[in-house]
Amino acid sequence: TTCLVNQATSVDTLTVIAGGTLMQTNWSAKLTANAMTIAGAVQPVGPVTNAADMSRIWLAATNFFLAGTGKLEADGRGFDVTNQISYGPGAGTPDNLRGAGGSYGGKGGNSVFWGVSGTNYGSVAEPSDLGSAGTYGHSSYVYGGGAGGGAIRIEAGQAVLNGTVSANGALGRDYGGAGSGGSVWLTCASLAATGGVIQANGGRPNDPNSGHGGGGRIAIHCASPDANLQLRCYAYPGIGTGLPGTEQGIYGQMGTLYLSDVSLLNVNLGLCSGVRLALPVITNHWIAPSPLVIPSNTWVVLSESNFTFEAA
Repeated sequence: TTCLVNQATSVDTLTVIAGGTLMQTNWSAKLTANAMTIAGAVQPVGPVTNAADMSRIWLAATNFFLAGTGKLEADGRGFDVTNQISYGPGAGTPDNLRGAGGSYGGKGGNSVFWGVSGTNYGSVAEPSDLGSAGTYGHSSYVYGGGAGGGAIRIEAGQAVLNGTVSANGALGRDYGGAGSGGSVWLTCASLAATGGVIQANGGRPNDPNSGHGGGGRIAIHCASPDANLQLRCYAYPGIGTGLPGTEQGIYGQMGTLYLSDVSLLNVNLGLCSGVRLALPVITNHWIAPSPLVIPSNTWVVLSESNFTFEAA
């Protein structure tokens, strides 16, 4: 069963049962509820080639519960390729031999020939953009590149994320580059999770000489995370059937993960990888909590100049 939402809608209680699908077909179709339970799937439409057709997942609830079976799915629902034209602010320069990956939070991978990925764009702290498509890679193919990931926005009082929130880029078609990851922007007063996943990975190419999609952008704004939070966040450049970031193709750049409060570092980041971690402005002298856990395959980006670090 599929339910379509094409305009802003408010209800008291909303439940998407396991096996059910709710599809938001308009960019402004915000769905608001006092209590919201997602055990099935929520999706936007896409991919798209123009702004008039854009949609996103936009959910707001006082009490938001994403069950272990629940999925917010925006994989490949961003900007697309058609008639050898790649769309999106991070779409690069095409090549008649092999395509480049799309860019968003991270730059896509160039091809081994002349395909060049586009530039990074969008907000780190408040990401709301669609991911960009990879470029086509051979004049014999009309499409070629993969579509970018879509956009997901969650606003909640109490949020529990036990399922999957996904805005991955699509695989590159034929000899084209892969699409970049999309955006996930979560705002909540409190956050709990057991086995939850947020991902905005770039896609991988179909050909080893084409470029991976760059990682997307994830932002978590929360003042009161649960002490036992188990939430994994990924924004790798290119994914596939093996471990993230290990497949064929020319690698791009990891996407970004923004955390609004440093208290999220220890309770959350030990389970995350493949991201460039961005912290808010704190002070120019930060005494880090002990123990401070920063996982492998992660960069830490501090927003203050003349910054000094001191262990507790």
